[in-house]
Amino acid sequence: MSITSEQNIKIKTVTVACLCEEFIQWNKTPRQTNDLSRIKVRHSEHNQRKIIKELTIWKGEMKKRLFIFALILSIAVINCKDVVKEITTTISGKVTSEGEPVSGAYVILLEAVNPASSGIPLSNGMITNSKGNYMMIEVSAGDYYVAAIDDANNNTVFDTDTDRIGYYGDPDTLTGLTNPKTLHVNKGDDIEEINITKIYKLPQ
Repeated sequence: MSITSEQNIKIKTVTVACLCEEFIQWNKTPRQTNDLSRIKVRHSEHNQRKIIKELTIWKGEMKKRLFIFALILSIAVINCKDVVKEITTTISGKVTSEGEPVSGAYVILLEAVNPASSGIPLSNGMITNSKGNYMMIEVSAGDYYVAAIDDANNNTVFDTDTDRIGYYGDPDTLTGLTNPKTLHVNKGDDIEEINITKIYKLPQ
């Protein structure tokens, strides 16, 4: 039995139609849906791994930058005192009494002709740290007495009846007080070891 050209075309059309139908049905099957889900999961896992890798690299870079910043900051802090000395006139020293550091004391400069008197303000003074050290910067040229005052009532004013005072100078063996020594300051000076070794209440 021979097949005509017209019948052959119909057979091919039916075959193509069947294949299309099978393809449509295959797309609708759960298996295809599961395949797509697995692809999506794999894609999501790949993205997560990629993000985690990028975050790890970013954290490493941040740690490296923070270390460099901390190193630079440490060097700056260490050299800060030297920089200050180079650009301005400074006076530095330590305040002690009976061999112990005096922290929180106000160190002030007084005109060499006028020792401390009750009522003078302390707000312009430098405050000693926990070790009793101080540094005064931007000091104008001139002659000064250097005094340290322990402000007992924290009113930033020298009160002779409550506050203790000490001077940079020489001890008076008769009175037990300190004779102030004149400190001459020139512009650009870096004067160290201006130590005050005794603070006391002034006799009333």
